[in-house]
Amino acid sequence: MSRPQRKAVWELVSIILILLITATSLINYIINKAISWSEYPVVVCLVIFSYVSSFAFLNRKREVQLLCSFVTASALILALDTFTRGDRWALQLGIPLLFFTNIIFIGLSAAFRISRQRGINLIAYSFLAAALLCVCVETITDNYIFNHITLTWSLIVCACVIPVAAVLLFMHFRLKKGRDLNKTFHI
Repeated sequence: MSRPQRKAVWELVSIILILLITATSLINYIINKAISWSEYPVVVCLVIFSYVSSFAFLNRKREVQLLCSFVTASALILALDTFTRGDRWALQLGIPLLFFTNIIFIGLSAAFRISRQRGINLIAYSFLAAALLCVCVETITDNYIFNHITLTWSLIVCACVIPVAAVLLFMHFRLKKGRDLNKTFHI
């Protein structure tokens, strides 16, 4: 994507995010006379904004873009949490969730990059990454809410996803040369 195209996408995404932040904050303030629940969608919008900005304007390696995005998003999360004087969830919930999402995404993109044969194995890797992310989300939220970790729903997700990923990997590697996704899905 060219630089003018990236700038145009950034402008469009920025306008949409500003409208979303304004709408959710106004609705929350009108209903509750305070900023409470809207803090979470605002954080999501700020995180998206930091990532889109880094990828639009930094002409560096993907890892540098992700690191800059993570640092910027973490600072925005901390600033918002401090500004709203809420539950002080940024250090215990927001930043750890963001950190593990980045780590899993980096691992997934590395698996994509080093895969010689790109076929349904990429879908399997994505399923496994999503299952791992579910375990991380449940671990972090349990620790934040209950001060102890009891994995329940994320283990169910893993029990469902791992056999599917195993079958996809078996199909991929059983076909010796693998199959291109375009051929597999007749695209």
